[in-house]
Amino acid sequence: FGKNAMTVIFPDGTEKVFSWYQSYGWPRNLGAGPSVVASALMALEAWAHGKIEKGEPVDKIVADVIGQSPAPAAYLLVVVDLLLSHWPKTHTAAVPFVACPELLCLDRHRVLGDNIQMPDIFGLNEIQREPAGLVSLASLKARPSRRSTLDQMLDLYAMEEYSADRPALTDLLQRAATRLGPPQKQSDLGDSEFMVLHALNRIDPKYWRKATVETTDGPEERWEYLAPQVERDHLKPLQDEIQERNANAQMEAAIRIALNDVKRSSPAFASAAVKWAQVVVNKPGRDETAQWMRDEAIVTAALIAARDGGTDLIAAHGDWIRETFGRAFKGKNDPAHRTRNGLHYNPIAIAFVGTVLLLRNRFDMADVLTLLEAAGNDNPAAAQGFYYVAGVLAAIDERLPRAVLRCAFSACVQPSRQWDQPEEDYKVGRETRRREVGDAIKAEFAWLDGKQAEPEWPAFEPWRTHPRHRFSLRERRRERDDDDTKPEQYTDHQAAALWLGKASSIFDVAQRPWLRDVARAYSTWTKIANGAELDEDDDPSRIPNEWNYAYFNLLARSLPGLTVPQVDEFALRHVLELQGEAFLDVMTIFARSVDDVYFNGTDLGDAEATHIRAALARRLMTSRQWEWQRRDLSNSITTHLGPAIAGLLFNDFGTFEPAKCYLRAKGIDRLEPFLPLLQELAESGPFLFMATTLLNLLEVSPRPTHLPLICAAAKSCLAAHPDDREFWIGQAIGRRVCSVIETILALAPKLFAPEELARRAIDDLLGKLIRLGVAEAHRVEEALRQIQ
Repeated sequence: FGKNAMTVIFPDGTEKVFSWYQSYGWPRNLGAGPSVVASALMALEAWAHGKIEKGEPVDKIVADVIGQSPAPAAYLLVVVDLLLSHWPKTHTAAVPFVACPELLCLDRHRVLGDNIQMPDIFGLNEIQREPAGLVSLASLKARPSRRSTLDQMLDLYAMEEYSADRPALTDLLQRAATRLGPPQKQSDLGDSEFMVLHALNRIDPKYWRKATVETTDGPEERWEYLAPQVERDHLKPLQDEIQERNANAQMEAAIRIALNDVKRSSPAFASAAVKWAQVVVNKPGRDETAQWMRDEAIVTAALIAARDGGTDLIAAHGDWIRETFGRAFKGKNDPAHRTRNGLHYNPIAIAFVGTVLLLRNRFDMADVLTLLEAAGNDNPAAAQGFYYVAGVLAAIDERLPRAVLRCAFSACVQPSRQWDQPEEDYKVGRETRRREVGDAIKAEFAWLDGKQAEPEWPAFEPWRTHPRHRFSLRERRRERDDDDTKPEQYTDHQAAALWLGKASSIFDVAQRPWLRDVARAYSTWTKIANGAELDEDDDPSRIPNEWNYAYFNLLARSLPGLTVPQVDEFALRHVLELQGEAFLDVMTIFARSVDDVYFNGTDLGDAEATHIRAALARRLMTSRQWEWQRRDLSNSITTHLGPAIAGLLFNDFGTFEPAKCYLRAKGIDRLEPFLPLLQELAESGPFLFMATTLLNLLEVSPRPTHLPLICAAAKSCLAAHPDDREFWIGQAIGRRVCSVIETILALAPKLFAPEELARRAIDDLLGKLIRLGVAEAHRVEEALRQIQ
């Protein structure tokens, strides 16, 4: 047995070599892919099962399956299946394979692989069907071999019934024991040098005894293996270690569950978690991953103590809790913390939350300083914890969230690495910047301690973008000048966005007017970063996407209480001044956030909400992307224009998902002020995407007030697509229009009376749809004839 092959020795002295290399290389040498290889092995196994079931000698079938040496190791798997599935016919043929300790060890893992169920995340199992054939995968998986292992056959050779095979099996195992040598101290049944000794004991009748066991049918007498003292002494330390490992694993799992489920915790559990953590804190884990997971569980235990342990537990173990959090804050920077939400696998965020909970239990300026220093670290991992405790901080002291955010924003300005400068200069720059951030932390601490005035919001280093196409000579000169004068510092806007976004739970401008100060402080930086200085309709080469989501969400939630002129000055102009695709991307974010404010409360008035949407829509309808789409009238939509249009029509739209309306029936109750604007959009843009998203909205809960809008939109589309059957039938626009009209007809039949002005327009619309072949239009027309 080696890295590339396994040798099975037969009682007559012959050897068969099974090659791991061939198990991978053999089928591909024939140009076969994985599915062809699997099918071939299934066919081979099914053929062999059939031959044995017809009475052919097992030795001959096994030899036929193996073929010439060296054989692919995949054939060895088929042989094991045959030996296990056709016992007792195979008891003699199985001897050389049961006598191979390496094979016994490997086969213990096979059952797990045979029976593991992979999660069907995408639901593909429902659409995949195995082709009909002589054999199915299900029939092979039903064989006994899928539920038993080769080493379980050792027990049978200890019985009198198969004693004739025992001498040959014993001889082969003894030869293997000589070859392998004595087992190591840590060897177990996964190691061949210990497995061979265990196998020799298992086939020896003197280590078996009869015992009475309780079954569902009452007491039953069975044979029981009693390992010799040497084997028990060897395994006991390993078993004790496994028991301790299992106990630790169970406690770690319970701690992780209690982190997100307070109901799974209690003061008693918090006390037990602290006791466990203090015992294992100095015990090394099995490997680096196990050690990392244990360290996280220890930090989590400290958090649970601060959250659920009560005053007495915190008083008794407060120093240990703070020391544990302190070690976590010194953890390494993991880039995953910027994108992976939640507390799991983020000890720094866990420590941040725990420190806030300590502060809630007893206000201590030392804990306040710890939080400010964590926020002022270059690593923004603590922001993931800020999301859970921003409201708690505000309840403790309304000034705390502001101080934490300012420290975090100060740390987001970093020295630039100049590749043509010595590394020592960069290190000096980092140290200088850390001292500046330290001064900012001290200023915040002094303000909270009542010793100085509130600090200003820290300025971000300017972040300018360039036109994507760079056609103008002016821009080329500016880029050349910028290259010659690289800034000494830059703004880590992704880290800033993480902190600002995680503060969204306290975005209530009525309670916290200072939120508008944050929006004002970074409005100019945001505009410039999104290309506001570019020429009209220029597309910026890059924009700070993550910051845009956080900032314009804040901007929208700062609007309640402002008048229309104040909305224009405070927020809207910062969006309307952007150019090209940057405007489309930003308006999508801003409009969606405004809708969250408007439809989930009443703080933003109808006049302000409709004014914002109208301004965004009319700015959109002057863009070149809109003009291209109107002239093209194709079924496609660009990645920037599509989400912008969808947002104006109260739809979400992404690259990998179709447009979907995010309003429900309750939201449709507040839609009426927007209907004139929606009609203006529909008449201006009679292309497929506009029609689809508008119908998504109107289908949520059709109302009589929607009738003029659906008629005007359909009329505009008929003018643009008079004979396009793909548009009206293939894309189902005609059917959907008729469905909305039919629903409104059932709600308000009087609107469709012959003397109503809308009736003529509806008759004309239905007539054209009927001529196009829209079958549903016939049904609506027949229903209208019943109205007198």
